[in-house]
Amino acid sequence: MAEPKPNVSEVTEFDSTKLKHVETEEKNTLPSSEMIQEEAVESRSEVKSFDQTKLKHVETEEKNPLPTAATLKEEMRPETLPDVSGVKDFDKGNLKESKTEEKAVLPTKEVIDEEKKETRAEVKSFDKTTLKPVQTEEKAVIPTAEGKTNVSETTPKSSEPSNTESDKTTSPPTSTTPTDTGATKKKSCTLL
Repeated sequence: MAEPKPNVSEVTEFDSTKLKHVETEEKNTLPSSEMIQEEAVESRSEVKSFDQTKLKHVETEEKNPLPTAATLKEEMRPETLPDVSGVKDFDKGNLKESKTEEKAVLPTKEVIDEEKKETRAEVKSFDKTTLKPVQTEEKAVIPTAEGKTNVSETTPKSSEPSNTESDKTTSPPTSTTPTDTGATKKKSCTLL
């Protein structure tokens, strides 16, 4: 369950004139550049004045060398090997003969041909009257010598099927004409 929200009505009714003015102090914990320089000089002088004769000579030993292939093989070997004497003495006459069956997951040629016929029948029986006609305009951007771009449009392609040859040629070509300022008129695609 959700916890009840606290009552904040006192906050809106609070008299802010009762508050005292306080000056904020920024405490800078970072050392100044002079302090850093001074510490650097002191640490260098300590290093330079260090007496190296107090140090003892030590030979370094590599305590964790990488194991060799023989060592790895030995480590992977189990402590006790399993008893395999039963394998040697096993009687193969007690086994039953079995035949393996390969299940073909690929369809046969007959199934593929039947699916093709069904798909073609669906395509042929499709009702084209349910489609909405759409007009597509192709635009090509052509740069001019002055650096301006002209948009030339080709004739719109209609997705509506035409029945006669005259229907295909009667649609007037649409194009844009550049104005004196170099601007062009653009047409957009619309659904009919």
